[in-house]
Order: sequence, then structure tokens, then C-alpha cells
Amino acid sequence: MGDIKKCAIVVRASDPRQVEKDRSTLINQLEEIRSHIRSKNLTPGGPRYEECEVYELEGVSGKHSIVSSRFVDLKSDIVLGNVHVVMCTDLDRLGRNVAQFVDFFELLRKYDVDLVSTRLGLDTSTPVGEAVVVILMAMAQLENRIKSEKVHQTRIHRAEEGLFNGRRPVLGYDLNEDPRKAGHLIVNKAETEIVRLAFKLYLQLGSDAAVARRFTDLGHRNKAWVQRETREHKGGGPITASVVRTMLTNIVYIGMLTYSKLNDDTGELETMTTEGCWEPIIEEELFDRVQEARKAALRKRRSIVGSERHFFLLGDLVRCGFCGERMRTRTGTGQQGTRYYSYYCPNAACSHYEKTGHRNRVDAVKADSTAYEALAEVACSDQNLDAIVRKANEFSQDELPELRAERRKLQASRREFAGAVEDKARALSALSGSSPARDPIMEEIAALEDRITRASGRLKELDSLVERVESTRLTRQEAAKRLRSLKTIADRGSESQRRDVFRLTFEEVRVRREKMEMLLRADSLLYVHDLDTNEKKFVPIETWLPGEDLNL
Repeated sequence: MGDIKKCAIVVRASDPRQVEKDRSTLINQLEEIRSHIRSKNLTPGGPRYEECEVYELEGVSGKHSIVSSRFVDLKSDIVLGNVHVVMCTDLDRLGRNVAQFVDFFELLRKYDVDLVSTRLGLDTSTPVGEAVVVILMAMAQLENRIKSEKVHQTRIHRAEEGLFNGRRPVLGYDLNEDPRKAGHLIVNKAETEIVRLAFKLYLQLGSDAAVARRFTDLGHRNKAWVQRETREHKGGGPITASVVRTMLTNIVYIGMLTYSKLNDDTGELETMTTEGCWEPIIEEELFDRVQEARKAALRKRRSIVGSERHFFLLGDLVRCGFCGERMRTRTGTGQQGTRYYSYYCPNAACSHYEKTGHRNRVDAVKADSTAYEALAEVACSDQNLDAIVRKANEFSQDELPELRAERRKLQASRREFAGAVEDKARALSALSGSSPARDPIMEEIAALEDRITRASGRLKELDSLVERVESTRLTRQEAAKRLRSLKTIADRGSESQRRDVFRLTFEEVRVRREKMEMLLRADSLLYVHDLDTNEKKFVPIETWLPGEDLNL
């Protein structure tokens, strides 16, 4: 009998829905490979092939299969010498990325592991087999790119004809179930009222967050639909500020659509606009009014911190999120004459600098705008206001029960002492004037009256303490008033007043290239913003973490 070769079997199905409903794809691949192993073992005098393990790649695309967790397990077994042959039905079951496959193939050759494809009849134990494998993978990737380009051109052609390309419907419309009219949106009358209300509310409230809160109060939800292929229910979540923002800027509602197309002359992508083949549900005049209102609101926010002569609101507060060092300010001019303002970490021993060779640096205009938005969020958000009031009154809630319990105990003791005095007085009245028992009873009455006096004094102190704590208890109205005062100064005050507001409001601000954390002094809440490095702006994730010592 020849040598024993341990075979690792790789089966893959890229669609997780298919695997969940029907595992026949994986089972068929497995049976085909096992049949191949049985046929190989029929060769007299040849090596004996034995299955050692099956590596199932369920719901893993060909683009990412070689870097998936199960493939990492396969590589580990190859390095440990537990695998002599890797078997698959077709090479695309291993992946469609040529560069990654070549690296994997080099690993196979390094550890003398053969690769067998049952459908292609390939065996890399021969030089011809090695060359054919690489060529076939390159052809597979080329074919994949051609398919992607065809899909892209189809989408552009559909968009030029005014057909909706999205697989996810927007609030206010439903997808047409008729395949002959795919891309012709159908108006959803019930949802149309929500969309129209959003545009009208924005003109009244002037804020995406305010509109979202109003929708929450009214019980409105985002678009819910059934996925066409799987019949799975999707959507139906809350209407958040980001949903409102997307809704108010979507030209689908005025019967238009946009798409990107490559300009053959310049070689650059251009945004094109065309008329859609569906009924508009928002009048263009209303849509334009909302866009102008949004631009005006953006100009107002930028005017707070974005000017030709930028003043650094957070100059004394900003610290490096990597090392904790106080950051410095810097101003510069780009090649096009654009002025840049930034906070940067000067610490040469900063872990970020040692690792990357670059200073931790953030755009000061964006950082200061984010701090302003955080202050506005505190001043305007009902949810955050409730958290502030709750934290502010935690001490009172803990202290008051103790004070009231002590007061009840003293009141009971005083009643007990008063009853004892009455008993002693009755006993004293029953004695004759010359009785020797009178003096001890008189002393006991005096001691009881002294205790009553001291209890009454302490009760008076307790009453004053309870009254003072109850009077200083922060109400929701008072908290909102104080926060509005801060925001008014930040909106309209001088530069020094604005700096003072932020210096008094924020205990500390820590920034790194992708995150900004603000500890508010007034309410001891940590407000976190994520910095989206792709769009180069701070995006609030509305995470509020309660602190410890809260005292407005």
C-alpha cells in the first residue's frame, strides 16, 4: 500500500440565505469530492487518500473566502503538517481574488501540499497543473470584472430611462411587484403624509433632531417592507435625525433621481439628474424652501466657529486621546491659499506618534463645531435633559430619606419623653410634700425635659435641612432654563464669552483622529462623537455615559 495522504475538503456557498434554507449546495460539493477520493483509492499501488476534515465556508463570498476564519484554520493545519492535499470541486470555491489565491498557492508549495479540483481535473502535483491553476484564476477574476461592468452599465441605462435602481424602497413609495414595471415606484398614501409632515415640520422647527423627536412622540416609524427574494420583513425602525436628513434631501420625492456616469472626455465621474417615472409627492416649491432653510441653518452653525480668523474655542481643554497631553493650536495655508486650523499633540513620546510617525492632529473648525453641537444637544434634547435632572438629584434622593428617617425617630422619642414626663408628674402629685421620693422624681423629670429640649432643637435643624434640600432640588424646567442660557451666550456672545461658556461647560475634551470625547463639567456626562475619516466630519453617535459627581 502506498503512502497515506490526508485530504482537506473545502466547500463554499456564498449566499447565507441559501445555506440557511437549503444545504444541498454544500452537501452536493462534499459528496462529489468524497466520490473522487474513493475513485483515487482504486488505483493499485498508488497513495491512499483519507479525508481529515471538512472546511465549510457558509455565506462567505469568493472575494473574502481566503481570509475567512475557516480558511485561517485550514492554513494552520497545513503549516502543522496535518494536511497533504486540499480538494475542492472548482477553484472559485477557494476564492475569486487572484492575489490572495497566489499567496495561498505559494503556501501550498512551501509545505508540499497538492491542490485538486474535481471538476477541472487539475492536480498541482505536476508543473502543468500549477500553471493552469493560476491562469484559470486570472480568467475567473477577469470574468467577474466583466460581469460587474455589465451590471454597472445596466444600472446607468435604467437610470437614464428614469427607473428606480434601489432594492430598498424609500418612505412614501413601494416597489412595483410587476417585473415588467420594475423601477416604477408606487405611491404609498399612508406614508406620503409622514413625508409631507417632515418637510412642513422642518420649516417650523429648523432641526433634523427636533423633527425626529416629534415623529417619536407621534409614534411614526421608518419604512417597513418585505424583501422580494426572501419574503423577509425589513425596516420599520425609529425615524432618527439621520433618517430625517436623508428624507429631506432626497429628490426622489419631487419625481427626480441622480446617478453617476463616467465622462469619456475627462475620465471623471459626474453626477447626472433625470426625471423619474413615478409620481412626485412633494411640490418643488416646498422642497426648494426646505433646502434653502437647511443651507441657512448650516451657514449659521458655521458662523459660530468657521470664519477667516478662526478663534479656538477649545484651546485650553483639548487633550490627546492617545497620551493625554494638552494639545496645541496651529494655523497654516495650503497651496491653494486655503487657511487651515488644527489642534495637534506636541508629545514626541505619544504612542500614536511612535507607531505612525505622524502627530495626532484634528481639524479645529470641525472639532469646535462638534463641541458646539454637543452643547446644543444638551440644551435641546429631552432625553439628555432628563438624564441631567436625574443625575443632579441623585444626592438629594439619597440624603432626604435619611434626614426624614432621623426626624421620624426623634419625633417618636420626643413623644416618648413627653409621656414619661406626664407619668412622673402624676406620680409626683400623689406624694406628700415631705416625701423623700419627690427629689429623685424631680431630677428624672428635669432630665427628660432636657432630652425633649435637645430633641426639639435637632428636629428644628432637620426641618431646615429637609426644606433646604427640597428647595434646591433641580427641576426639569430650571435645568432647561440654565442650559438655554448657556446656549444663548454661545450663540450670541463675544469671543471671550463663548470661550468662557465652553470652559465652564466642559471638564475636558479628548480627541484622536477618529473619535472625540467630551466630559461636560455641568452634568458629568460623557458625550462621544465618532470622526468619519472618509467624509472627514464628526458624526454624532449620541452616546451618553453618566459620570459620578454631578452638581449643577
